[in-house]
Amino acid sequence: MFEYGCGNSTLWFASLVKHIDSVEHEEGWFREISSKVPSNVQIYFKSLETNEYEQSVMLTPYFYDVILVDGRKRLECVQCAVQKLSDNGVIIVDNSECYPEIFDFCCI
Repeated sequence: MFEYGCGNSTLWFASLVKHIDSVEHEEGWFREISSKVPSNVQIYFKSLETNEYEQSVMLTPYFYDVILVDGRKRLECVQCAVQKLSDNGVIIVDNSECYPEIFDFCCI
C-alpha cells in the first residue's frame, strides 16, 4: 500500500496490509506519527515546495494494490499514482467529491 498523507488511517491499515509506504508534507506531524507506526510502515517526509511530494510514489520499486490519496495536491498525486498501480489495484481518494478535476482526469 502507498499512502499520501499519514495519520490514523496509517495505523489502522498497518494491521491489514503487509507493508505501507507513506509520504507526509507537514514536518511536525511526520515526527509525531513516525514515532507511533509499527515496523511494516515506512513514512517519508517530502516538501510541497517542489514536486517531491506527489512524485514520491515513483521513487519506490513497487507497484501497489492500494494507493490512498488523503493529503495535498490530490490531482497531481492521482496522476502519479496511476503509473504505480498494480494490475488489480485501486486508488482511494478521500473526500473525492471535493475534487471534480480528479473525476475529469480518470474519465478521459
